[in-house]
Amino acid sequence: MVKSLSMFCFVVGIILTNPLSSQAQPLQQEIQVALQAGVEAWNRGDLEAFMKGYVQGGELTYTAGGRVVRGSDALYQRYLGTYGNHKESMGQLRFEEIETWSLGPDNALAMGKWIVDFGQRNKPKAQGIFSLVLRKGPQGQWLILHDHTSRLDESKKT
Repeated sequence: MVKSLSMFCFVVGIILTNPLSSQAQPLQQEIQVALQAGVEAWNRGDLEAFMKGYVQGGELTYTAGGRVVRGSDALYQRYLGTYGNHKESMGQLRFEEIETWSLGPDNALAMGKWIVDFGQRNKPKAQGIFSLVLRKGPQGQWLILHDHTSRLDESKKT
C-alpha cells in the first residue's frame, strides 16, 4: 500500500511539474488573444493595426501561392493590393481550430483555418489554412515572424 501510494504521488508530481502541461494552456490563450486582436483590426478595416501583429522589418516572411514575400512593408503592400484598406473591401475575417505548440520560451507555432466572408459583394468567401511561427516581442506580446497561408481549392476533394 505504501509503495503504491508513493508511486501515485510520484506520477502526480511529474504531471503537475511537467512544463508542457503547465504551459500549453497559457500559450494557447496568449496566442489566441494576439490573433484575435488582428482579427478585430481586420474587421474594422484597419490594415495598419492588423500589421502590428507581425514582426516589423525585413526579417518577416510570408509564403502563399508558391511565392515568398519578405519584409513587413512588402507584406503590407500585398495585403493592400489584394484586399484594400477599407472594411467593405477587406470583408470579415475569422480564425477557427487554432492549435499551438511551444518552440521554446520565446517562440511558438500556430496552425488553424482562416475564413474571409465578403458578405453581399459579388465575391465568394475565401478560406484556407495557415501556419505561423511567432516570437515574443519586447513587451511580451506574440508577433508573427513567418506566415504560411494556403487557400482552399474547392476543385480538389482530398
